[in-house]
Amino acid sequence: SMAEIYVQSQIYTRDARNQPPQPAPVDVEATWDRQPGLVARLLDEIAPSRPDRAEIYFVGVATYAGQDVFKREATSARAIVDERFGTRGRSAVLINHRDTVDGVPLANATNLEKVLAGIGQKMDREKDVLVLFVTSHGAKGELSVSFSRFGFNGLTTERLAGLLERSGIKNRVIILSACHSGSFIHTSEPNV
Repeated sequence: SMAEIYVQSQIYTRDARNQPPQPAPVDVEATWDRQPGLVARLLDEIAPSRPDRAEIYFVGVATYAGQDVFKREATSARAIVDERFGTRGRSAVLINHRDTVDGVPLANATNLEKVLAGIGQKMDREKDVLVLFVTSHGAKGELSVSFSRFGFNGLTTERLAGLLERSGIKNRVIILSACHSGSFIHTSEPNV
């Protein structure tokens, strides 16, 4: 006797009606064009130092766009420092994330240098303190600066030291939240 075998085949496909819509790609050129204005607005919102007391200034930097955790860490750190150390009006963030490209400067070395220089001009470099918080992925001596289609360079120990030195800010607390962040301590760059 010959047995008949019936094979039912079914093709499984995603039902596009049940899927969240895919976001449009970030307009890289328009985002680049917005950077000078975003940085200028950020610096306009930073309060100058008061002569009667030492102030704390905060800059949070989330350099890796591929995961939301870095944006959350930078914005959460800012909120905590604003609340506990009274830095509201003297704090800023730079973020690489598709949700913030219209209103927050990108987190790259160029913008960071401009922001540090601008804050350095508003603060009393002798008595005020900068808290710099950088969150990203890292490798030995380098933090990843990544945003799809932007082609940023990594932030090396030497580059960060140069940005800080050129800012003229003397008193600084640097917090790095990244793998291999300890490699920034054991360096010939005394300014990091």
